Amino acid sequence: MSEPPVQETQTPVVFVDISGMRKPGTKGGIAEYLVRLWDARTLAFHEARTSVLSGHKRNRLGSLWLILNPVFNGLIYYVIFGFVFQVSKGIDNFIGYLLIGIFMFQMTSGAITSSSDSVFTGRKLLASNNLPVAILPLISNVQNWLSGIPSYLVMMLIIIVAPPLEDLSWLSLLFLPLMALQAVLMAGLSMIAAHVVAHVHDLKNLLAVAVRGWMYASGVMFSVDRLTDAHPVFKPLVDWNPMYHVLTIARDVLLYSVVPDARSWLIVALWSMVLVFAGLLLMWRGEGQYELTDG
Repeated sequence: MSEPPVQETQTPVVFVDISGMRKPGTKGGIAEYLVRLWDARTLAFHEARTSVLSGHKRNRLGSLWLILNPVFNGLIYYVIFGFVFQVSKGIDNFIGYLLIGIFMFQMTSGAITSSSDSVFTGRKLLASNNLPVAILPLISNVQNWLSGIPSYLVMMLIIIVAPPLEDLSWLSLLFLPLMALQAVLMAGLSMIAAHVVAHVHDLKNLLAVAVRGWMYASGVMFSVDRLTDAHPVFKPLVDWNPMYHVLTIARDVLLYSVVPDARSWLIVALWSMVLVFAGLLLMWRGEGQYELTDG
């Protein structure tokens, strides 16, 4: 008796559209790159928040150091520059003037220095999630803001309660758009620093020196008139220094109830837009070319 014939089963053919898939490290167009960055925003915030919380777990005072650190820094600078060097002469409400300078500049400088090495330190996150490399300095920026917002609140409180007492007017609301411009400025500078340091790591050491010089040219602890009056050659550099104008606007609206000069807003906005565009362009062009290994 013959065996019944074996029926052959045909495996269905499945067509998979891989047009939207991309090899890790490739960048695509700039528009697609920006979309990928936007899609990664939730992960970026989660990574930044986790890093901030875990960074203070070993401290007994925990996240309270987010407030204590800037307060102690402000106190030290006040003693050194207010009493030792007597730079407070001619400056109304020197305490508020100094706190605004220190807190706001440290927010910016902290974002730049912490982001400069982000391409290397965040390489594992990049590899495991196939993220655009520009997300790494942006994560560092979000982390820096989450750590720095408490210090801004302390700054506001001290300005209100420390003599001479200041009554915040409606002009103080302009501090909010100023913070937004500062965030864009920080993001642009951070991406540029990350791109440069990723290619030449030794430049990270020079970056710290450059940031320190930038601090003195921004009028953080004293009026830049001391610098420009003694050395007029520095006046154009100060006039086009975005951080100088950030601090000037903040002091006008928080301390002196003065409507900030429109030119100051224009310079900060111009620098912010140019730098964030340049940073994004550099990171996009460098996608897939950064060294992400220990070797």
